Amino acid sequence: MHHLVTDGVTWRVVIADWQRAYEQLERGGRVQLPAKTSSYRRWAERLVERAGAVAEQEGAYWAGRARVRAGRLPREVEGGGNVEGSGRHVERVLSAEETTVLLREVPRSVGAGIEEVLVASVAAAVWSWAGGEAVRVELEGHGRDGLWGAGRGRDDEGYGNEECGVERTAGWFTAAYPLVIEVGPSAAVSAAGGAALEWVKRVREAKAGVPGGGEGYGLVRYVSEGEAARVQRAAEGAEAEVSFNYLGQFDQSFTADALFELAPESSGAAQAADEQRSHLLQVTALVADKQFRVDWSYSENVHLASTIERLADECMRVLRALVAHSQTDKVDEYNPSDFADFAWGQDDIASIVAVIDNLE
Repeated sequence: MHHLVTDGVTWRVVIADWQRAYEQLERGGRVQLPAKTSSYRRWAERLVERAGAVAEQEGAYWAGRARVRAGRLPREVEGGGNVEGSGRHVERVLSAEETTVLLREVPRSVGAGIEEVLVASVAAAVWSWAGGEAVRVELEGHGRDGLWGAGRGRDDEGYGNEECGVERTAGWFTAAYPLVIEVGPSAAVSAAGGAALEWVKRVREAKAGVPGGGEGYGLVRYVSEGEAARVQRAAEGAEAEVSFNYLGQFDQSFTADALFELAPESSGAAQAADEQRSHLLQVTALVADKQFRVDWSYSENVHLASTIERLADECMRVLRALVAHSQTDKVDEYNPSDFADFAWGQDDIASIVAVIDNLE
């Protein structure tokens, strides 16, 4: 199935159903699959229905984020276009042991989710090269949760999604939004644990301010009538040049008794060679064969391989610094967003933690 009509979640649903049906038939039974969920058409109609309300609540936020100045990536090669045919890849891999610590220990030790940790490593690497007052990274999600997708009742933002659940619906529901990570004048990037922790904190604070998990961005910019023009104008010239997508742990999709496994062969090109690439850098992370893998896709018409290799290495240095930090006794890093009711700043939190540490 072409990626135009299916996302990664669809594959998990289809493969699970294939295996379930095979096992039922093998036992001589009838094929009985779980109930269907809302159609793709109903999901699309629901988006349009909710666009106005989402835009009213989130329009000002997204317009403001678009105005934040972020560092632009240097162009190193002239004369070529950023097209699919010029795409090249640089991959870096953590060992199985490092991967286990990254997934299990690092989130606990830094008080952040695994995606926040990964985004921090990518943002730190990009900033080490491009600089600027902020780093803008477009994040991708599967788009089935949040404001309208999962059919779990009303969410914290109050939009409601009672009438639309797409957990088992085949299709492409991807939701993307630009995360703006403000840096400030004293930022630093190195393999030192302290610098790595600061980047995690920046990402946590940036994500804490995003309404509705970011899934409303597409509605505000492309669907709503009232706020779309304002956000579109603000976003012109401020689009993210870097995208990041964490695909999760593929190993969990294929158990020891699974009938299927990932094929080693290439599925071929998903887009025409002269198609424009969506970003200058496209970073994809996943866990396969018990190892964490990060793929950096770039255009050889725009950037040098040696530059992207340095970025990939810097990203891994930050991750390894966080892995090393998680093996120390120091855990539980806190951010102002953890104590929003008290209006504490980072210095206030550091002072309080220091007092507690002295008491111990």
